[in-house]
Amino acid sequence: KAVLERAGTRVTDVDVPVPGRHPHAAQMDSLMLTQAAFAVLTLLVASFLIVNLVAAMLAGQTREIGVMKALGARPAQIAAMYLGFALLLGALASAIALPGAIAIGRPYAALKADMLNFPLDGYTIPAWAIALQLAIGCLLPVAAAAWPVWLACRVPVAAALRDSGIVADAGAYLRRRFALPVGRPLQLAIGNAFRRRSRMTLTVLALAAGGAVFLGAANLRDGVRASVDRAFAGQKYDAVLRLDDTQRAADIEAVAEHVGGVARAGAFASVRATALHAGGLPGNAFSLLGVVPSTPLLEPRLEAGRWLAAGDDHALVVSTILLRDEPALAPGADVTLTVDGTPSVWHVVGLVDAGPQALAYAPLATIGADRATALAIAIEASDAGTRLATILRLRDALGHAGFAVASSQLLSEARRSLEDHLLMVVEFLSAMGWVMIAVGGMGLASTMSLAVLERRREIGVLRAIGARHAAIFRLVEAEGLVVAVLGWLVSLPLSAPMSVLLARAFGKVMFPVPVHAWPAADAALRWLSLAVIVSLVACAWPARRAMRVPTAAALAYE
Repeated sequence: KAVLERAGTRVTDVDVPVPGRHPHAAQMDSLMLTQAAFAVLTLLVASFLIVNLVAAMLAGQTREIGVMKALGARPAQIAAMYLGFALLLGALASAIALPGAIAIGRPYAALKADMLNFPLDGYTIPAWAIALQLAIGCLLPVAAAAWPVWLACRVPVAAALRDSGIVADAGAYLRRRFALPVGRPLQLAIGNAFRRRSRMTLTVLALAAGGAVFLGAANLRDGVRASVDRAFAGQKYDAVLRLDDTQRAADIEAVAEHVGGVARAGAFASVRATALHAGGLPGNAFSLLGVVPSTPLLEPRLEAGRWLAAGDDHALVVSTILLRDEPALAPGADVTLTVDGTPSVWHVVGLVDAGPQALAYAPLATIGADRATALAIAIEASDAGTRLATILRLRDALGHAGFAVASSQLLSEARRSLEDHLLMVVEFLSAMGWVMIAVGGMGLASTMSLAVLERRREIGVLRAIGARHAAIFRLVEAEGLVVAVLGWLVSLPLSAPMSVLLARAFGKVMFPVPVHAWPAADAALRWLSLAVIVSLVACAWPARRAMRVPTAAALAYE
C-alpha cells in the first residue's frame, strides 16, 4: 500500500482474506456438515427397514430355528447365518449405491465449484470416501439386524416349535383401558397397530424423523422470509438508479421530481470504508451509505440507539452483520474509519437490521459534500409494466440533463435475488425431509407386510365369518393410517428442537433469522396430508396381499 501511494496511486481500502482459504469456505463447510448430518440421520431411518426385514424373515422361520436348535445347532451358528444374509444385503445395496453416488456426486460437486469459481479438473473422488461408503453400506445392515437375530436365537426350543405366528392382543388392553368412540373396524385396526409395540415404535419414529425435518425446513423458510421482509420493510423506495459519476444531489432530485410517475426521489452516496484496528491495521472493507437523515425513503428497523438526525457530523449507524464482523463498532463507541483513503473519527449512534448486508449509514453532507452516486425513487404505479416505463422515462430525463445512468434495478428484483439465494439451503433441507419421509414410508410398508404375514390365520378367520375383500383391505389401510397419524403427532414436538437447531445453524452461516419453534398450522396440515398419502400408498400392496389370501390356505397357515 505504501509503495503504491508513493508512486502516486490512490488506495481506498485493503482487503486481506484468510491465507490459503476460500472466502466462502465457511459457508461450504457448513453446508457439507449439514448434508453429512442428514445423511447419517437418513441411514439411521433406513436401518429400521433392515430391522423389519430381518424380523419378518425370523417371524416366518421361528419353527425352523427351533428345529435347527433341536438338532444341535448353536445360537452362534444360527446368528452367523442370518447376519451373513444381512451382510450380503448390504453388499448388494452398496453395489447399487456406489455408482449412483459417483454419478450424482460429480455434477453436484461441479455445481458447487462453479458457484465458488474454481475448476474441478484433475480432482477425483478420494479412495477413502468410496471405502467409507462401502464399509457403512455393508456393516450397517449387520448392526441393525444384530438385535432381532439375538432375540430370535434366545427363544427356547419348545417355544419356537409351538409358535403359530399370532401374538397376544396388546391392543385389547388399550380398548379396555380407554373407551374409544369409534366403530368396531377402527377399534380392531387400532388394536392391531399396538400388538407389536417395539416394531410400531420404530416405524413411528422413522416417519416422525422425516416429518420433523419437513416441518423444521418449513419453519426455517418462514424465518428467512420474515427476516427478508424485516430487512426490506424500511426501504420505502421501488428502484435505484446508479450514476456514472458523482453529481449534486439537489440537481438529480430536481430532474426526478419532474418525471411523471415518480412519487418521491432521494439521492445518496456509496463509498468504501474500513475500520482501523489497534496498531493501525485495517479491517475488512464495507459499504458506507451517505443519506439525508430526514429522507422518507429509508426507515430501517432500529435494534439499539437512534437514527441519524439533522446536524449530525461524522455520526454512524451500523448494521447487525457489520457489528458481528467488527465488534468495535458498537453503539456509543468512537472509531477511526478510513473513507476514500482518509482516516477520520466517527461516533456510532445506532444499530439497525439491514439483513445479510454489512454496511453503515452516515449523513450525506459528511460523506460526499452533498454529492451523490445513486438515486432512489418511489413510483406511484404498482404494476411492473408501468414501473418499468417510469424508470425508462427517468433515465431519458437524466441523460438529457447530462447525468449518465450506469444501471437501474427494481427493489423487487433485488429482494427476489436475495431470497432465492438464501432459500437454496432451505430447499436442500426440504429435499432431505422428503427423502426421509420416503424411507419412513418404506418402513411402514415393511411393517404392514410383516403384520399381514403374522396374521394370515386371523385373516382366514375373518374371511370364513363373512368379511369381504374390501373390508380386509380397509382394515389393513386403517392400521397403517393409525401408525402414520401417530408419526405425525410425534413429529410435532420433535420439530421444535429441529427448528431451533436449523435456525441457529443458518444464523451462524448466513445471518440471524427469527426462530419459529412450533410449526405453523398450514405446514402441520400439509405434513398430515402427506403422511396420509404415504400411508395409503405404503399399505396398498400389503392390503392387496391380505385381500388375496385364500381362506383355506390362511386357516392352514403355520
